[in-house]
Amino acid sequence: MERKTNIFTSYYGGHILHNRGKQLLVSVSNGKPAAFITDLRWDQVLPDWDMLVKPYKEGRLDAEGYYALYYRSLTSNREAIKATLDKILSIARERNKDVVLLCFERPGAFCHRHVLADWLGNELGLDVKELGEEQKLF
Repeated sequence: MERKTNIFTSYYGGHILHNRGKQLLVSVSNGKPAAFITDLRWDQVLPDWDMLVKPYKEGRLDAEGYYALYYRSLTSNREAIKATLDKILSIARERNKDVVLLCFERPGAFCHRHVLADWLGNELGLDVKELGEEQKLF
């Protein structure tokens, strides 16, 4: 029987990312720490810097507005996102790994990866959870 491939979210500073042998690390951020090695970068889900990230960091866009704009941008790019996700999941299955979607914000802080997780659940029926200490799977 084939092992189920789980999809999680986490952040680059996550101390639980110690078992790379079981995780396909996918960057979903515009940048990443220089020393942090990921397996893939998922370009279709990167938040637009000028429309979302910069206005949010400058306080010109609140979390609710960010959520709505980012969710809408994901929806408008649904087919490309789904096609790339299918490839990511295929790679993960071939390597017998779970997928971990990574960006910068610590768990509990507002972050686009949580919007992405909501979107993947609502639009594609996937169960995406934040990888945390209480989910020691390895």
